Amino acid sequence: MCSSNGFLVDLTGPEPQGDSPFPSGVRVADGSSKALAFDGDDMAFSNARRTMFASWQPYHDEQSGIYYYLIWGTDENGRRISAEFIAQPTKSEWSLPVATPMLHGSKYFINLRPVNNAGSSVDVQSNGVTIDSTPPAIEGFVPVATFDPALPEGFEPTVIPSKDVSIRLVARATEDVSGITECEYGAGTYERGYDLVPRTVVANEGDKNEFTLDVELLTGDSLFNGFQVHTWLVCKNAVGDFAFTPNPAPWFVDLEPPVAGRVFDGLDFMPEVDFTPSPNVYVGNWRWFYDRETRITK
Repeated sequence: MCSSNGFLVDLTGPEPQGDSPFPSGVRVADGSSKALAFDGDDMAFSNARRTMFASWQPYHDEQSGIYYYLIWGTDENGRRISAEFIAQPTKSEWSLPVATPMLHGSKYFINLRPVNNAGSSVDVQSNGVTIDSTPPAIEGFVPVATFDPALPEGFEPTVIPSKDVSIRLVARATEDVSGITECEYGAGTYERGYDLVPRTVVANEGDKNEFTLDVELLTGDSLFNGFQVHTWLVCKNAVGDFAFTPNPAPWFVDLEPPVAGRVFDGLDFMPEVDFTPSPNVYVGNWRWFYDRETRITK
């Protein structure tokens, strides 16, 4: 008499093993160690349009053990946007390429199916990740120089001729999907510099889709003759994309008056004259006046 080795009947699917490794407690997280801005927890937003990232809590099956994991991606309507990928039971994260780029502002889901050696399975879906493929928009960036007392008319708006000045930065930025997390500003004597005002990070504690700033950057006490003043602003969103805006017209600090030359009576091709026969016409010429910083304009 002969008999087989027998088989075990396993009618239940795999179960999560232990506690969730993610602070949010999810079983399947959008994001992995390969994803930008992944911090070890479920990601609500991503700027990756051609790749989906998945991490999951390990599963186990006391009867027959885990055979493999099946993973695929879907859109908000449940349509599959990727192929099905088979991961070994020792894996706990995966990257899924998609054929068609995911759309800005749309939400996509990771689907995980742990399968045991008896063929039983369970399906688990992530909370979904929203695609944010654009940086913040800096809609207003207005550095303003105010003089006290006010300068007389005729001075160039990009020249600082006095230390009686206050430079203020007024700015506004918006973000339509993941929101603005922080903005950073500074000022320097060169483009993108911060030797006048160090890099200052301001967290966005209010409306995540909008950031406003109104701050005094510096006063004339920080300025030196012959140097430029460059101001700039950087705003970052929740997926790590940023927008940088410099002041398009930096100021030039000219605190010294022109160097005086000499003034002569008479035409420039004549020697200095002491007398003139005309009571109605007076002629003079001058030489050797100069200004090292902004030159003489009139």
